Amino acid sequence: MGSAEHGREEERAGDILLPKGIRARILSALASAVLRSQRAHDKDSWQHGSRRGYEDGWKKGKHSGYSLGLEKGLEQGQEAGALVGHQLGLAEGIEAGRRIIELRPGRAVQALGPQVDHNLFAKWRFRITSEVEQEVRDKVAEHLKGQEPTDDQWEMIFSKDPSTCIVAGAGSGKSTTMVLRLLVLHKYLGIPKEKIAVVTFTRESRKDFRRKLAEVFALWGVTLTEEVTGRIVRTFHSRILDFIRWSQPHAKVKAFEFFSLNDAEDEEGEDVENALDIRLTNEQLDLMNAAYQHVYETNETFQGLIAELVRSSAKLLPLSANSTEARRRICRIVDCSKRDEELTDAVERLWRAEGAWPIEGIEAGPFSVTLKGLPFFANGYCEELKAYVILGVGSNDRKLCLQSMPSMKLTGATTMKKTLFQVYCDKGILFLDNYAEGLATLDVLRGYVRKSPKFEYEIEGELGEAPVMVAFHSAASFLENLGLDVTEAVQNMSFAPNNKDAFFFHALAIFWPAFNDYLANQSPPIFTFNKMFEMFGERGAANLEQLPDDVFMPMLHLLVDEFQDCGANTISWLRAVFREARVRGLSVTTDSAVYPASLMAVGDDWQSIYGWGGARQNSLTNSSLTFHHQARLTCS
Repeated sequence: MGSAEHGREEERAGDILLPKGIRARILSALASAVLRSQRAHDKDSWQHGSRRGYEDGWKKGKHSGYSLGLEKGLEQGQEAGALVGHQLGLAEGIEAGRRIIELRPGRAVQALGPQVDHNLFAKWRFRITSEVEQEVRDKVAEHLKGQEPTDDQWEMIFSKDPSTCIVAGAGSGKSTTMVLRLLVLHKYLGIPKEKIAVVTFTRESRKDFRRKLAEVFALWGVTLTEEVTGRIVRTFHSRILDFIRWSQPHAKVKAFEFFSLNDAEDEEGEDVENALDIRLTNEQLDLMNAAYQHVYETNETFQGLIAELVRSSAKLLPLSANSTEARRRICRIVDCSKRDEELTDAVERLWRAEGAWPIEGIEAGPFSVTLKGLPFFANGYCEELKAYVILGVGSNDRKLCLQSMPSMKLTGATTMKKTLFQVYCDKGILFLDNYAEGLATLDVLRGYVRKSPKFEYEIEGELGEAPVMVAFHSAASFLENLGLDVTEAVQNMSFAPNNKDAFFFHALAIFWPAFNDYLANQSPPIFTFNKMFEMFGERGAANLEQLPDDVFMPMLHLLVDEFQDCGANTISWLRAVFREARVRGLSVTTDSAVYPASLMAVGDDWQSIYGWGGARQNSLTNSSLTFHHQARLTCS
């Protein structure tokens, strides 16, 4: 490389090392310094130029510095300003937020109108003034000296509420108190006798109350004839007959509980002492048996269920020797064996006397059978069913005794024999104890359907067996007295597999509605009282709506004695009646006031005797009638 080129390369290297402007300023400064040292420059021109250059440089520097400072200041100021602004904004925002309320529209409510008052009784009060109270007290002191009511009794007599519950125990003087209450309603408030009613449960209690009512009213100059007291004081059952007999087709309707072919009932249908008595007469059983035969012939399901019940009652199942029933009897097996030949012969003679033995399909015995090494006898043997037949004692002969042992009834000896065969016999056993129905029972067991079998059945928990119609009636009546529909109640039951009561209640659910229909189709129609209360109770509100006001008015102001004995069906009827009376606005207008319907219930839960009939303890306090006022009477 030549020297010229080398020099240019160094120059380029210098250009690279020092920027052009900087080299110029350096050269200018060196030249100025040389000129000053030699005093070779124009002083004025130099100073002027120097000053001008300084001013221009200062201005440019100032401007450049200002720009740079402004930019940097803006950046730093923005940061500082943002912090201060944030703090100020936060403080002001919190304070402003405290003054801001978010308005909300509230819960949306659908416009449904005012609520409906479903109470049975309107909110009103009897107009029993202090003057009336004082006058009654004075008259009682005059006419019933020594029998004046206690403070609790006066509370009942002067109750102003439309519905009052009185808990009155034995010896509390409730009868006189109830009569005085009726006296206040009629004599002092002006409510007509025709609009006042008293309900009792039995004919005897009705008779006593009527007598006392007439006696007390007479002291106040009010004469009540037997006809009048008979209309005022009645039973629940005669009252419900008024409701059903109002309809022309049912004007002569009969109550099943009072049914008699001799038609011996009185005009109110109260020929029995207690309408809750569930014992059946022959006439009632005839009606049930006729309905039973009809259902048996027309309903295959019912027929099959009856067959299962017959098998469970006639075809005895094996019994464990450790069972309670067996342990009581097997210890007497030796004595039973000694008398069994006589017992077998005595029972067979009874069957022959009734023309019920021998039975077709059964080979007559006696047949010798060994039980635990001891001799016994069976009355017959059925080859088709592979079973021994043991004859029992019919219901009409159960008081008969063994001739050789007068203290031993035939029925007791037969029961022990039956148990021993169940424990120790290794073959099938048929037990027949109905003379007239022995053949029908056998036909059912053999699968031959001829006639509905009559047999006895024991519901689990009952004290003993009863004819199947009696068992049906007892179970159905109990369910209805509880306010339950028989068919619906059975549908809600549950049993263990193969439990015989499951067959019984299934059959009952089929039979009972059919039985009620059978009664209703008689001429004149027949109804059970439970059916009547149901027809005009809360489930029969449509029937109540068709009745005229005249049916309700005689019991518009009602006083119920022994209220604790009311069953659920009766209470349901009372609720329905008073609800309908309020809906219609029924009332009694006197000279001084208007009185809508009222109810006073008197009783004592601890005196209830009809628990089996559907009455329940605490019926007064938990009756669902919602009394406005409750009080307790103490002994006078």
